[in-house]
Amino acid sequence: MVINLNKIAPINTIHFLFDLDGLLVDSEPLQLESFERLAKIYDLNLPTHFEENYKGKSAKENIIEIFHTYDTDHLNKLLNKKGEIIFNLIENKGLKLMPGVLNLLNLIKSNFEKKRLKLMHIVSSSKKNYINLFIEKTKIKQYFGTITSGEEVKKGKPFPDVYLLAAKKLNIKPSNCIVFEDTITGAKAGKKAKMNVIAVPSNNADELLLKKNADYILNSLKDCNKKFLSNLIREIKSPINM
Repeated sequence: MVINLNKIAPINTIHFLFDLDGLLVDSEPLQLESFERLAKIYDLNLPTHFEENYKGKSAKENIIEIFHTYDTDHLNKLLNKKGEIIFNLIENKGLKLMPGVLNLLNLIKSNFEKKRLKLMHIVSSSKKNYINLFIEKTKIKQYFGTITSGEEVKKGKPFPDVYLLAAKKLNIKPSNCIVFEDTITGAKAGKKAKMNVIAVPSNNADELLLKKNADYILNSLKDCNKKFLSNLIREIKSPINM
């Protein structure tokens, strides 16, 4: 996505950075099925505990775990096939938003954005063509300013690179970013980038670990209301220890 430099916010403006899979869109079941189908083509089963660990990682990282290959040509072939599978699954089964997404996006747009300046951005491990497909299919593309993809950095989540790149694009301090994540991998990336992390765990096991890697835990995005965000923004702009 092209960045309009004339619409970059002042340096003290708070921006909202959203993960995509499992947080905004209910794509995780389709992602898992795409890996299962890809493995089946080659008469393979998914590795033990793959289902618990694949979330938050790039498709490339997961494919390496399944196929144990680092050959560039082979990886590209597998990535392209996986892409075909997920695109077909979405076309056939559709894609839904997670609970509370539209209300939260409209809340931020109505109460925190000014002068048509977009403060919401996508920061995902997925490839950019996946991201665009997902947000177009769910009709939420209009809400977001920039998109930062895992394919733009050498090290994916839990390394902070993708979040630091997002802040660099916006010319803002990482501490002026509020990150929304649903996985431990993503939360760690946000914290390593020295951002403020709100986590929405997808299961009880994740919740226990996310408490160590996030600043706030919500049961659902439906719990993220105007009062909560206003107080958080006030704390960020006027930290107690300053």
